[in-house]
Amino acid sequence: MNKNNKADEERFVCDNWDNPEVKLEGNGKGKAPARKVVTKPKVVFTEDDLLARIAAIVRMGHEVWLAGSDIGLALRFYPMMDPKLAKMQVYAKTTGIFRDGTLADKRAKFTRRSTEVSKATAQAYMAQKRNEQTLKFEEVTPDTMVRCPKCKYTFRVGRRVAA
Repeated sequence: MNKNNKADEERFVCDNWDNPEVKLEGNGKGKAPARKVVTKPKVVFTEDDLLARIAAIVRMGHEVWLAGSDIGLALRFYPMMDPKLAKMQVYAKTTGIFRDGTLADKRAKFTRRSTEVSKATAQAYMAQKRNEQTLKFEEVTPDTMVRCPKCKYTFRVGRRVAA
């Protein structure tokens, strides 16, 4: 499988919104697949003043919440350390009715290799990917190990080095 042809990956399609897809891609053994919805072209709202106010308040150590009069709290901006603990970053997360209700009436259609599959098949794929065994090594040696970028299989290069 090359990068441009991902036809063997699970996908979700929403039937009642002009056929959007939800990618269900494996990320290696023992890792749950991503479930990103394939969207139409992005829509950008330029709100320089609002973003500047949010940035200033987050820089003072506060969380910022955006809310609507009908839906209540909808979007949270908060500071976190990056995974390497090297710098702080601003994260955003949807919440409440905005998160759970906005797309609640949408129904997904699951496909694999351009063929529709049942929800049970898609759930089984998710469980399979989550439960795959990762490679465990019982010893530490200076052997050169390589991970295939396509299939994520890890293998030793050359002969085993004596411990």
